[in-house]
Amino acid sequence: MKQTIPMETSRLNCRIKFLQYVENLNLFESELDDAEAIRRQRFATRIYLCMLSLLMISLIIYAAILPRTIIVKKYRLSEYQFIELDSHHSDTLKCPCTHVAQQYGEIVHANVIFHEVCQSQFISQQYINIIYGANVSFISPIDIRTTLSAFWQLVRSFCDLAKNTLIDAYTNFNATILLSTTVQSKFLIETKVETSLNFSLSSALNNLKRNLLITHETILGNGFMSGLATNYYMYLPVTWQYLSAPIIGVNSFADGCSCSNSNGCRRPAVIFETNGTSNWTNVMGMMFDCLPSDAVLASSLECFYDKSCLSLVQNHIPMNMRLQPLKTSSRFLPNFTIQTLLDKLMIEELTTTVLYSSYYTQCNPTYCTYSYTRRFDVLFIFTLTTSAFGGVSVVLRILAPLLVKLVLIIRAWKTRRNPITIDNDQRAASDRKLCIKQMEISTR
Repeated sequence: MKQTIPMETSRLNCRIKFLQYVENLNLFESELDDAEAIRRQRFATRIYLCMLSLLMISLIIYAAILPRTIIVKKYRLSEYQFIELDSHHSDTLKCPCTHVAQQYGEIVHANVIFHEVCQSQFISQQYINIIYGANVSFISPIDIRTTLSAFWQLVRSFCDLAKNTLIDAYTNFNATILLSTTVQSKFLIETKVETSLNFSLSSALNNLKRNLLITHETILGNGFMSGLATNYYMYLPVTWQYLSAPIIGVNSFADGCSCSNSNGCRRPAVIFETNGTSNWTNVMGMMFDCLPSDAVLASSLECFYDKSCLSLVQNHIPMNMRLQPLKTSSRFLPNFTIQTLLDKLMIEELTTTVLYSSYYTQCNPTYCTYSYTRRFDVLFIFTLTTSAFGGVSVVLRILAPLLVKLVLIIRAWKTRRNPITIDNDQRAASDRKLCIKQMEISTR
């Protein structure tokens, strides 16, 4: 108990001294020594310190939460280092290229697999020769034996056209220039490669379609006769005489369709059991038309995927070469037409590989820059507050006395309106001073 009282007294003395120090603190001392001037100076000091503290705290909070952009520059980054930086700073990473122009052929490798039929025995010259029949003119034109040899010749031609078209497209693609002022990510390069290659393929395919259309219209416009007599045929009349010209007839069918019609007479191809026109069997996917090319484009390879259908065809054509059906492991369905396959350039699979290391080496960036945002930077907070302290302090030293004068003017105006209130204020101030003196006496 004896130790507690002096400790409490010491604390009370410290508080009293601190209050006295705060009450007597005067940062605006002047040569004037009257009580009213000193009171105003102390009041201005309190306003100054409060406003300075408030502004500096606000400035520190603002500097702490303010996002700062920090720019970093690095030299001679390896490909791995660039990829690492790109994964974290892809939005701001910039690496100027030393060489801005590169050909796609230098940084892209392509591999293509064509439809199985383009590598099959069906389009081999040996098989085409075997299924060719010299006396097919005595068979109905819609019988598959009439057109099967020509069918596979045209399929082979379309495969060759697709391959040559792809070669032309890939040649143009390889010569295309890739412009990149800065190093681009692998994903972006792959996207550009895919877009450029698709454009080259699309342009080449459009040229192929245009050439086929011109050929088709030329044949129709000039009335060329098919070598298989599928549209027109020649015959000698019964009353034929020496040196008289043969007569050209037009194939027509029971439904009234005639091959003189520019739209042709498309219908399913069949196999007749005899050389007559009865007892026939439809061949899956195979179509007949007045022009063999139209018939092939409208046909599918469905029969040649099916073992029983293929056996049916091979049993009706004398041959010593038996082929196996095509495999079904294809992105094209068996009932897709040759036209559909040709529209895809007979491509089963086309893969492109971007040689990104080659691209990065040729680009050869000497430096890279990137930026990121950062908050709560202690150095920035300290620098900003210390640099702002002087200016804020000067401004507040000017404003504080002015605010005191403004307050006194307002109080004087209120005093004139309500003097009783001022008397009460003075009485309260004197009571407060008396209380402080009593506390000082009690501590002594």
